[in-house]
Amino acid sequence: MSIKCTRLVNVKGLLILLTLCLSACGFHLRGQYQLPAPLYRLYIETSSPYDPFIQALDQVLHKMKVVVPKTAQEANVVLVVNSLHNSQALVSSSTTSQVNTYAITYTLDFSLQDPQGKVLLAAKQVSASQSYTISSSQAITGSAQAQQIQSQLYQDVIYQLFNLLSSKQTKAALSGDSEMPVSVDGA
Repeated sequence: MSIKCTRLVNVKGLLILLTLCLSACGFHLRGQYQLPAPLYRLYIETSSPYDPFIQALDQVLHKMKVVVPKTAQEANVVLVVNSLHNSQALVSSSTTSQVNTYAITYTLDFSLQDPQGKVLLAAKQVSASQSYTISSSQAITGSAQAQQIQSQLYQDVIYQLFNLLSSKQTKAALSGDSEMPVSVDGA
């Protein structure tokens, strides 16, 4: 066997080994989720169905082929959105106040229930933060930068939500393997 063939075999073997190791530890690419089967028919209970975050979540669910029925009774599981909170805080300011750094945080408080209202997953919170710097001559309200940051925060929170929903604890709660509502800490 030539040296090129030996190197090719070694590289292929290493790639296969790396792939197996990554899949064994639960690694998956961002955006690729293996949700428990009951979550593929998920109702979203919220007091603000037209909130941009809820709309973004709905779009991601549809892309994942999750059925989002019109009523909780038509669903297998109900995602109860207890609150959505967006906050902005001044982190630092230059001595002349010409340049300020802010942190934006977006937080989702949620729980999972069955259609009859039985809690399957106790109240949980996921949040994402990002900082940005702005000069006094720029306006952040309505700016493209603020919209881009907000959109990224929505995606980050959705990513964290799906990580929790695809965790072993959530799967156990949905399969009925736990007597009490499950509180997932960090997935």
